[in-house]
Amino acid sequence: MRSITFNEFHSMLHSVDIVENGVPTALSAESRLYVDFHSDRYHKTYKFIRPFLDEGNRSILDLGPVPCLSTLLQHLTGSQFTGVQGGHRLDNVKEEKRETVLETVYKGTKYSTPVHCGYDLESDRFPFADNSFDMVLFLEIIEHLIMDPIFTLKEIARVLKPDGILVLTTDNSHSFIKLMKFLTFKPIYWPYNDVTFGDRHNREYMKNEIELLLRGTGFKDVHAQRGLV
Repeated sequence: MRSITFNEFHSMLHSVDIVENGVPTALSAESRLYVDFHSDRYHKTYKFIRPFLDEGNRSILDLGPVPCLSTLLQHLTGSQFTGVQGGHRLDNVKEEKRETVLETVYKGTKYSTPVHCGYDLESDRFPFADNSFDMVLFLEIIEHLIMDPIFTLKEIARVLKPDGILVLTTDNSHSFIKLMKFLTFKPIYWPYNDVTFGDRHNREYMKNEIELLLRGTGFKDVHAQRGLV
């Protein structure tokens, strides 16, 4: 398949409709802004994982699935997606665990993705048997964890097949842009807001920290690089 340019990919993301009460509905204005902000890293992530999915019909676990992205990846790779949506701690009350189906439409084709909701990724065992998935997508989530990532990474290692692949992306706490802001006395974080702990960046990592975490939780052939997304 020919390479898809960023502009093409961006347009494709905006062409995914969410199915609500059986009716395809265009992305909300808020969702469109979110897609615009993240579309560059989505495109780079797609280009990175595409070679691993060329054979199609791969089983993929997407932690915290974004509807337009997971739908487009299914369309482009022919892989089978399953999602886990985390429940955030708030006043010691956790969301009820439930199973649902995310339904979307792209170019007239309907996609249905089973999603397990209400799971605390830091303490709840994933609802899957060992060695279930060819790939796990852990995209821009590790920085949102409240306690620590050890349990989550061990669960990911458990549900991956022996030759499976974890794709993890996260902000670099020591990126050039952040270092320049720090040296010029500018804030490196977003303005304060009152969102819950799970919605904000609670801990950002350096490249070597991610490598140590992965090796320490049983991952082999760890390859970390800056600037992928």
